[in-house]
Amino acid sequence: MAIKKAKKHLEIDFDLYGVTELQETFRALGFAQQKRAWINAAKKAIEPVLSLAKATSPRDTGRMARSLRIKTYSTKTRGFGARISTGSRGALGIPRNANYYYPAAMEYGSKKITARNFLANAISAMRSRVESRLADELHKTIEVEWVKRKNKEAKKLV
Repeated sequence: MAIKKAKKHLEIDFDLYGVTELQETFRALGFAQQKRAWINAAKKAIEPVLSLAKATSPRDTGRMARSLRIKTYSTKTRGFGARISTGSRGALGIPRNANYYYPAAMEYGSKKITARNFLANAISAMRSRVESRLADELHKTIEVEWVKRKNKEAKKLV
C-alpha cells in the first residue's frame, strides 16, 4: 500500500506481491488477458474502500467526497491496476492561482489543519476485504480466460 501526492490528485495504490500460483497462471495467459484480468479485479476489489472513503471524508460542501473516483492505470514501470483519486482543482472549485489543494491538506494535514487520513484509514480498514476480493476476482477472470483459450485451441484442432 502506498499513499502519495500526485500533481493533480491524491492517490492510494494497492499492490499484491508474492502469490506464486497466481503468477504462474498469469504467465500462461497472454499479456492482454493479464492486463484485463488485473485491471478489472483491482477495480472491483477497491470499491469498498471508495465507499468508506466517501462516507468518512471531511465535509464542507461535499465536493471532495463526490469527486472521489476509481481510475485504472497501465504503465511499463508500475504495471497495471486501479487507484482512488480525488477530483482536479477545477472539479473541486479551487482557483488556478491558489497555492493550496485541500484534499491533500485533509489527508496529510497542514500548518493549520490536522491530518484526517480518511483515505489511509479507509484502505487500512478494508485491507483484508480488498485482498480477498482481489483474489476472488482474479480467480474468476483467470478461469474464464483459460476456458476461452482452451476453446480456441480445441477449435484449431478440429
